[in-house]
Order: sequence, then C-alpha cells, then structure tokens
Amino acid sequence: GKPQDWAENCFYACTIALVLNVGVIIQAQIFGLGTVPSLIDSGRTSLNTETTGVEDSAGSGTLPAAGTASEPSAMEFATDEMSSGQKAVLAVRVVALLVVYLASFGVVASIFTIQAPEGRPTPAVSPTLQCVVFLTAIYFAVYFGTFISQVMAIGQASGSEGSAAQQGGTHRIVYSFRMAEYTVRFCPVMAVLFVGTRMRALHMSGGRGSPQCWAQDAMYISGIAAFAQLLLAFLAGGFASKAAVDEAGSPDARKMSYIPGKVFLNLARVLVLLALFGSVAVVCASVFAIRPESARCDNPRLFSILRESRGA
Repeated sequence: GKPQDWAENCFYACTIALVLNVGVIIQAQIFGLGTVPSLIDSGRTSLNTETTGVEDSAGSGTLPAAGTASEPSAMEFATDEMSSGQKAVLAVRVVALLVVYLASFGVVASIFTIQAPEGRPTPAVSPTLQCVVFLTAIYFAVYFGTFISQVMAIGQASGSEGSAAQQGGTHRIVYSFRMAEYTVRFCPVMAVLFVGTRMRALHMSGGRGSPQCWAQDAMYISGIAAFAQLLLAFLAGGFASKAAVDEAGSPDARKMSYIPGKVFLNLARVLVLLALFGSVAVVCASVFAIRPESARCDNPRLFSILRESRGA
C-alpha cells in the first residue's frame, strides 16, 4: 500500500518549501539581504550583543555554554528599518515555513486517518509511532514559536510598535522559547531510537511483532518526561529571569534567589531527568534483550507491567 494521494502531495510540498527556504537564505547572503532574516532564524539559541540581533548558531556552528541564555533586552532586537529586499526575503521565508508546518500537519493527519483496503481491518497506530508523532509535534511547536516570537520582537523594535510593557512581554516570550529550544534537542534522537527499536522487533519476528510491553511503556514515559521538561523550561523562562538551562535542556536554578521556587525547580529537574534518561536507557536495553518469542505485546498500554502484576 501507499499513503493517500493528498498525503504524498504534503511530502512534496514540505520538501519544496524546505529547499525554497534554504535557497532564499543562500541568495539573501549572496546579495547582502540576509541581515534581518538571519536574526529570526529558528536555529539560534545564543545572543550576539555586539551586533543588532541574535547570533545564528546554526550558521556559525557555535553553541552557547550552559546557562548563558539571558533575558532579552530591547537593544538586542534594535535594528534599522528593513529594506524592501529584506522584507521580501522575510515574507518568502515565513510563507515557506508555514507550508512546511502545514504539510507536516497533513502528514500526521494521514497517519491517523488512513484506512486499510476494503475487507481488511485497519490496524491501530502503534505506540512507537504515537510517541514519534508526539515528539515531532513538540519539537516543531517550539521552533515555530521561537520563529514567530522573534519576528514579533524585531517587528516591534524596527517599527517602534507597542508600548514598553508590550515589548517587555514579547521579550519574555522570546526568552522562554530560547530556553525551550534546549529541552527539545533530544526529540529527534529519541524518535530515531524508537523507530530503530520497532524495526529491530519487526526483524526478530518476521515483520509481525513489536517491542516488548515494558519497552513501549518506557517510550511513553520518555515522551511524558520530555514534555514535562519543556513545561519546566517555560515556567522558568516566564517567571524566573535568572533561571537558565544546562546542556541536557533542564532548567538550572542556581542563580535564583527565591528559595521555594529554587527548591521546586531543582526537585522537579531531578525527577524529570531520572524519568527521561532512565526510560531511554530501558528502551536501549530492550533492543539487546528482545528475542523472537518476546517480540510481541498483545495489549500495548501505558504501565502494562504494573497492571499485569496486579492481575496476577
């Protein structure tokens, strides 16, 4: 079989939009129109306080040290009025990214709406694919939010739009999304791990099995932990100006002065990291522990081991 025709069209649209986005960036740099668009590149996580914007870590290949993300100020987004060429580049990039996100949403919709040929039962979406879709969703959501928030911040700074309070609120949103970028770094790697685990199970079972129930539970737990870590980053970015994030994407409260908040953030950080890395380790172990007779899970569900032990 194959995906629906409209789903395949989403594949093409997403690929073309990505190529267009890259082409526009290259052309903008060649013709000297890349200054403003580079400020809102969704790949950046660090500040360049010596220039008029944010340093693009994706372009320079450098990443900030742990805990260096700071709350944006108005000067960081101050820039001259954009030229017509820069506005055109920005408009094309916005349209291209919107196409990418809409096409990706279409692909996800096709996963849950596709039907088996007439006369055959439609199998349920596997837990592995559910987790992969969830990780993909939060990854795209964070980078899309980063892109939009920085467009708003630069627009307010260049056009002198909005009051100081409104601009300050926008800067806090930018700061929160900057911190959130650290927390979703592991999502693509986790998605690849989950897909690889399922492929190993299919290989061991002749294409009819699945990862062990406890491995699938670990996938669910790791997805929940990644989302919890994302919420902590937003919480710290929105309410704690001195909070930062470390290399693992976990909020770092060492510079916070509010003791109850510091204790809560540190405790939540430890619990979330244990759940995240512990569950990922369990999934890795399942790849080596799986055997043809164990490559199945008749009733995949969250925390299946606990439920089965209660039933016994």
